[in-house]
Parts: sequence; C-alpha cells; structure tokens
Amino acid sequence: MGKIIKIFVFVVVVAVLVVTGVLLIQKKKDEISKIPTAEKPYYTVKGSRVQKGTILLTRDFVGEFRPENVVLVSSNKSGYIKKLYVKIGQKVKKGQILSVIDDTQIKNQIKNLQI
Repeated sequence: MGKIIKIFVFVVVVAVLVVTGVLLIQKKKDEISKIPTAEKPYYTVKGSRVQKGTILLTRDFVGEFRPENVVLVSSNKSGYIKKLYVKIGQKVKKGQILSVIDDTQIKNQIKNLQI
C-alpha cells in the first residue's frame, strides 16, 4: 500500500507542476500580446518640377511608390494574345478593347464538332 501512495503523490505533484507551468506560460503570452507594436511612420513627400540650378539642400529618404488604384484584368478564355492595343502603365477606359486573343483553335474545334 505504501508504494502505491508514493506513486500517487508523485503523479499528483508532477501534474500540479505541469498545470502551473502551462498557466504561467499562457499568462506571459497574454501579457506579451497586449504590448502595442510600433508601426513604421509614413511621410508625405512633395515633389516639384526639375530645374537647372544649384542644389541648396539634399535629404535621403527610403520609401516606395504605390499607385492609387490597382485593377486586375482577366479573361474567361485562354489562348495566345494576337494583338495588344495598350502599353504598360497606359490609362484605359471602361469598354475599351485591350487585346485580341487568337481564336484559331476554338474555330477549329467548332468546325470539327459540326462535321
């Protein structure tokens, strides 16, 4: 009987230690997640036209240019582009034809189905 009690007490002590450790780790994680993270500051930079002259003041900045609007264009048909009517970066209007897809394979498939 004495040996069983010792094993039971040992198991209970280990279980209490494990539960206490898990609770302490969870508490630390919660504390760390509540700490606010610093965000990178954004600066608005004003540009001007290039002119010949003496440079009075220079400063270095790190940044990136992003467009105001980005639109993804896709087609429900696949194939090779036969003709492209616009250039990269060119402004387009709603309804404007951007490209023509080579439809030779589709026409051949339709012809074969009609035969």
